[in-house]
Amino acid sequence: MEPLSLQGRCLGGQPEDPTLVILHGMLGSSRNWATVGPALAKGFQVWALDLRNHGSSPHSPVHSYEAMKVDLETFRVAMGWEKIVLLGHSMGGKAAMRYAVDYPERVSKLMIVDIGPGDHDPYHAREVEALAALPLQCLENRREADEILARDVPDWAMRQFLLTNLRRRGKVWEWQVNLPVLQNNLVFLAQSPMTSGDRFFEPTLLVRGAESTFVSDAEVELAKTYFPELEAVTIPRAGHNVHVENKEAFVAAVRGFLED
Repeated sequence: MEPLSLQGRCLGGQPEDPTLVILHGMLGSSRNWATVGPALAKGFQVWALDLRNHGSSPHSPVHSYEAMKVDLETFRVAMGWEKIVLLGHSMGGKAAMRYAVDYPERVSKLMIVDIGPGDHDPYHAREVEALAALPLQCLENRREADEILARDVPDWAMRQFLLTNLRRRGKVWEWQVNLPVLQNNLVFLAQSPMTSGDRFFEPTLLVRGAESTFVSDAEVELAKTYFPELEAVTIPRAGHNVHVENKEAFVAAVRGFLED
């Protein structure tokens, strides 16, 4: 499998500090963590990466957890980091799980945000379909894109998140994310990234939103079979985007885990 050269951004900390690497969720990018990242940088050099087919990283017809794992290992080697603390949200959380069990000697602590290791229904399927239906060649401006998207995605905050992927190159609107490849892989991305014998024995934190439906109590117990040292924390007044919807409680939970 040919790894891609991921793009990333440093969000704070010093080069001599331990490295904390953040992996975003589907249709996200490193900039989604530009606010939270600096809040986690006390004692850590924080890096947020753009996963393949997202943000400023290269596109590929391949989009799998195995591929994302290899990309991350290639980035780690290129940066010269011996060990990392790894945090992944949603799709990035599944990629982080796969990386941790395959490279346990490279991960000192693992944090999984509002996703579990089991199979799920394809998430963001409706949103991806709505994005694919936008008539990019006819758009006049971003506001028009928002008005059209509102017919299928009524939630304003979700639309603004989705439209971070829309960019203008000259007079042409285009998707920064590789939308066709993601759409083709929605079913596979919703499946478990784990195999029955996978285990990661280092400290692990699973953070879920109290108002999210992504991680049930049963899936927390399932996660403990793969991650025996797992601690689960539920953040009040937060849904799937825990780090955005209750930033203060999220940062407190993560910093408590990092400092333990």
